[in-house]
Amino acid sequence: MKFPTLMFRYFLLSLNALLVFLSIFSDRLKLPYSLVFAGKLHPLMLHLPIGILLIVILIYAVRNKFSTPPGELIRFLFYLGAFTAVITALFGLFLSQEGGYDEQLLFNHQWSGVAISTISAILALGYEPGKHVKILSLTMVLLVPVIVAGSHFGASLTHGEGYLVIEIPENKTKKIVSDSTAIFEAVIEPILESKCYSCHNEKKAKGQLIMTSMQSLLEGGKHGKIWVAGDPLNSHILQRASMDEDNKKHMPPKGKPQLTELEIKLLNDWIKMGADTKKSFVELPKSDSFRIFAASFIPKQQDAQVQYNFTSASPSLIARLESPYLSIQPLYQGSPALRVDFLIREGFSPSILKELNKLAVQVVELNLSSMPVKDEDIVAISKFTNLRYLNLNSSMVTGKGFELLKHCAHLEVISLSGTKVDPGSLILLTSMKQLKKIYCWNSATSMADVNDLKKKYPDIDWEYGFIADTSEHLKLTSPLLRNDEQKVLGKNDAIEFRHPMPGVSIRYTIDGREPDSASSPVYDKAFYISEATRVKAIAVRNGWITSPVADFSFFARGRKPDYSRLLEIPDKPYSANSVELLTDEKKGETSDLKSGWLGYRMGHFDAKFYFKEEVSLHQVVISTAKNIGSFVMPPQKIEVWAGKDSMNNKLIKTIYPVQPKEYEPDRIEAYKVVLDGAYKSVRVVIYPVRSLPKWHGGKGEKAWIFLDEIFFN
Repeated sequence: MKFPTLMFRYFLLSLNALLVFLSIFSDRLKLPYSLVFAGKLHPLMLHLPIGILLIVILIYAVRNKFSTPPGELIRFLFYLGAFTAVITALFGLFLSQEGGYDEQLLFNHQWSGVAISTISAILALGYEPGKHVKILSLTMVLLVPVIVAGSHFGASLTHGEGYLVIEIPENKTKKIVSDSTAIFEAVIEPILESKCYSCHNEKKAKGQLIMTSMQSLLEGGKHGKIWVAGDPLNSHILQRASMDEDNKKHMPPKGKPQLTELEIKLLNDWIKMGADTKKSFVELPKSDSFRIFAASFIPKQQDAQVQYNFTSASPSLIARLESPYLSIQPLYQGSPALRVDFLIREGFSPSILKELNKLAVQVVELNLSSMPVKDEDIVAISKFTNLRYLNLNSSMVTGKGFELLKHCAHLEVISLSGTKVDPGSLILLTSMKQLKKIYCWNSATSMADVNDLKKKYPDIDWEYGFIADTSEHLKLTSPLLRNDEQKVLGKNDAIEFRHPMPGVSIRYTIDGREPDSASSPVYDKAFYISEATRVKAIAVRNGWITSPVADFSFFARGRKPDYSRLLEIPDKPYSANSVELLTDEKKGETSDLKSGWLGYRMGHFDAKFYFKEEVSLHQVVISTAKNIGSFVMPPQKIEVWAGKDSMNNKLIKTIYPVQPKEYEPDRIEAYKVVLDGAYKSVRVVIYPVRSLPKWHGGKGEKAWIFLDEIFFN
């Protein structure tokens, strides 16, 4: 049988026609998961057609050098290249449905693949030895730059835009960090930038997660938000970072720069404190352990990396000295200089510090913050002859023995905040010629003492912490509730606001409008609600910037059904939750959808509620979650049925909640359905959005609905 057969030619043509058709309508494709998964073969196959096509072009170019004409070999390779090209392109199209790619780059790569497949098919079908030489040669000349362009776009999708472009390194302006700088900006964002941005940016968004803008970062990806404020154990970013590096879910992926133990601890502590992206250092007490720990991550401003002329320490020695309580790391990659961090107070002992003297030449940074270091330990510290930076914050030193630090002839910075060091002890340090900066806030040295020291020793930068500018207007914090846990209120339960600052006026609204400092009602006493109410409040004071809006949803306690029954089981992992949680008057949190909620995605919510006697009902109030970044949208449709008995319910009302047109803050939404009648049975049916909108990172995916309470008022 002669190769290729007529059937194979038609098959090759059909595959290319299918590829073109699917590519034209790629934005409307709804492929089964099995095909999307098969698309993962695309990166494994793509080098095969490229190699075959380039080889056959080379053979064709030197065909006259062969003793035996390679016509049939060329024909076979053209068909093999064309067949593998169309299969690879189809797998790439399937893979693109996974999402998370830059649309323009994807478009360019996709149609480059279509062009490669089509041109290679034309070459295979049109090749006849000795015929159409000029046309075939021109077609092959055209194919080469198309392969190069397609490869470039593909590499940019996978590794970032400009991967195959030689760039001249830019001199980036170093960020100036001060006490008024947000902690996130100063130390958290640089970690994310160095360890996460390469896979989670506008051009390449793995898991539909973009971390390079604040809005996208807070929205999270297809697995939801990457952190839960105040709850590091349930924060996605720490869960992934803590997995074994060989686990496919571990982040960053194996082979990429990994988070260090200190970086993980910093992220853990920051999330535990509330993960506030705007909170600055100055908002924490000067002696706060987290403030001091976070400040240790701020890079010292240097014009260039210092080159050290001493030899590196033995890796085996470093490994022997390291422990869970002690981290020893190179100052930068390839540097013989070392940074030593004591991590846990209970793990410190003077003997360990003395043992570290075996690295006396290599240690240039020593972090003993919050360790029980005493004056007698200065002897061991003075043995580190190349020490540049010494952190003794919140230690037990008083300054006795500081004269021994003269042996640390290269010491440039010493941090003594939160200690009992007095001015007399600080003067002992001033004879050190290389010393440039001393941190001494919250110590036994007063501001007046520091001013005197500044006058006497102007060559040293005396850092005493943040000093408020009286002309600067600061922003107020939002109003708080006296009982933040109580969101379901009875007739005698009042709503009461408070604010920690004296002289603050609170203004509020109960109609959903934004409050303002001029016309909104002034809060002067507790007030009550009789139905589900959304309350918004701001704090106002002359000379201060008005606070952000505090947004609360309150629900009026209603009549509890005597019996409830779910007609549709929730989706996993919420299928174990019972219908009783809908009437237990315990409100859920949008930041934690794992408990206290019923979740539906593949199906819809359907439940019946029964009363032993007819009950006069004004309205049904349905409490749902809105967490757009986690695919939790308002319901598509809500139906409420009711009747005098369980067998004869009729449709009372259908409502279609307004759908968001962009990402919005997470919140609990209340939907009110008026009944105004006497009933013994009520049925509630709620349908989730079937396809997320185009502006959403998960466009085309099914949305979730989550319910935590239904009230009968």
